[in-house]
Amino acid sequence: MTDLTPCPRCEGKGWSGPVHINRGDQPHEWRERMDCDFCGATGKIDADKREAVEFGKRLRAKRVAREESLMEAAKRLGMKPSELSGLETGRGGMAAWHHPWATRAYNEATT
Repeated sequence: MTDLTPCPRCEGKGWSGPVHINRGDQPHEWRERMDCDFCGATGKIDADKREAVEFGKRLRAKRVAREESLMEAAKRLGMKPSELSGLETGRGGMAAWHHPWATRAYNEATT
């Protein structure tokens, strides 16, 4: 049996909305609701994803305390801003923390 808790992104609903979709130079779109891609529309996350979210929160808090932008921190850590953002928001679960570029970020989150 897995230890499931409500998804922090959709607050356990499995969806969010209303949602604005910006497709660049194409027409924008509004939707009443969109399935949550963080929990797979189940409204629940497992212990692995919850742990990744908690690590990410600590990492972001330390970055903000240093008054460092996402771009500055990513450059200092030798990663792309999108990769650091993924770590800070828990995307990819704990598996994302095992990539070589995440090692320094992981060490920052745990010290």
